[in-house]
Amino acid sequence: MTFKELLRTVYGLVMGTSVQYLKPKRHFFWPTGTRRIDDKFDLFLGGSGICGVLREGDRAFLINTNQAGAAREFEAFTRSLGVARVEIVVNTSLYPDFTGGNQFYRGARILVPPVDADFLLRQLGERPATLEMVREERVVEFAGEALRLIPVGRASSPSDMVVWLESRRILFTGGLFYNRVHPPLRGGLQLDVQGWSAALEALLTRFQPALVVPGEGDPGSIEDVRDFIAYLNALCDPNVEFQDCRRRFDWLEIPSYTSLEENFDLVRGRVKTHTTL
Repeated sequence: MTFKELLRTVYGLVMGTSVQYLKPKRHFFWPTGTRRIDDKFDLFLGGSGICGVLREGDRAFLINTNQAGAAREFEAFTRSLGVARVEIVVNTSLYPDFTGGNQFYRGARILVPPVDADFLLRQLGERPATLEMVREERVVEFAGEALRLIPVGRASSPSDMVVWLESRRILFTGGLFYNRVHPPLRGGLQLDVQGWSAALEALLTRFQPALVVPGEGDPGSIEDVRDFIAYLNALCDPNVEFQDCRRRFDWLEIPSYTSLEENFDLVRGRVKTHTTL
């Protein structure tokens, strides 16, 4: 933990409700909350990955399921909305940040981006009978909404997927976009950071979303995504120094999990890790 991170953590502990992050089981845990988009669609914020609930009567379509205590809170939240049966769960990534609560929806159809068998086994332990990999773009109709599932390929993980809610013009990006939060970069994945930023640019151009839901941070705008793209591009640009990045991207760092310094060194090929990836 850096001195700056230590100061933030101590300040939060002293102030009580201002604690910004904890890290159970080596994963960060943001304070949870909810946001009503309309009478059928809600967001569950915080934990370790933002989730969505689309409802039709007592049936539901979920986007991501969070993990640990936040996954239990999310499941309770869906029940508080009157959901008796979850029919479909979409995971934008196989990492536990987005799949940890799948266990609460046994019997639901689970749609995930395509990954190899070894990665699937490492992340889920076993392949649920109802799990299906989305290998090509497809549209799923639910509650009068057309949800377009778009596999992106290797970017922030071995395989990512975004969800576009057509009538609402909402883009669910999962781990492809962190809004003013330094993202976790996993060095063992042979990251294609330039390909990652190009994929985000293509999505913005294609859809022009009214709202973009990140993996973490507040739901944002096209401009927020462009700031994140600028961050990725700065990490790749040999003409940009670390201090330039620090001045421009003074974003939240999750102690012992993400940092600008580690991301900078990782992309530039000089890994100085203080985290477990």
